[in-house]
Amino acid sequence: MLPEGIMLKRVEAADKAGLQVMIHAIGDEANFRILEIYRQTAEANGARDCRFRIEHAQHLRTNEIPRFGFPKSRRVDAAVS
Repeated sequence: MLPEGIMLKRVEAADKAGLQVMIHAIGDEANFRILEIYRQTAEANGARDCRFRIEHAQHLRTNEIPRFGFPKSRRVDAAVS
């Protein structure tokens, strides 16, 4: 993964441009970090009519699961394959 600061800036810019952001993440730590980037992006850009997405989100810490539905205006889709 790119350094988080760079990844955060790119995700914020793509989201602000109206793109649906999808990131591939395998493992509980990777999913945690992406959820954090999405949270920060949602706080920075506000409510939008699109969702974030994490590919291979099946490897999660149990306490991270509720974060996929919050905030309601910026939910995260979990792609499991």
